[in-house]
Amino acid sequence: MVSRNTQIEISGMSCATCVGNVEDALDALDGVEEASANFAADEGHVTYDPDRVSLAEIYGAIEGAGYAPERARRTAEAIDIIRTLFADEYVDYDGAPSRRRGTNRSRGTTRT
Repeated sequence: MVSRNTQIEISGMSCATCVGNVEDALDALDGVEEASANFAADEGHVTYDPDRVSLAEIYGAIEGAGYAPERARRTAEAIDIIRTLFADEYVDYDGAPSRRRGTNRSRGTTRT
């Protein structure tokens, strides 16, 4: 089992009761290992097993509790996937994938 962590921007929370509602909805999902929310920061953090629960189910639970998760926010999972898929394809100067094509140094050619 490989756990994933994600940070989700959540709008509509205004008090500690809202935080409890979000956390209870997430904790009820099979596969969520840890869930926390912060109404002052409008965000939540979830540690989950992607083999047992999907991000779509996590977003659905938040929506079902009456709040709005921002689906456009980049998550740690998305960044990990990008780094894994394109590690050999892109120049990586600062530890993050770049859109600039790099030189394949093992062959001495530029990938297009």
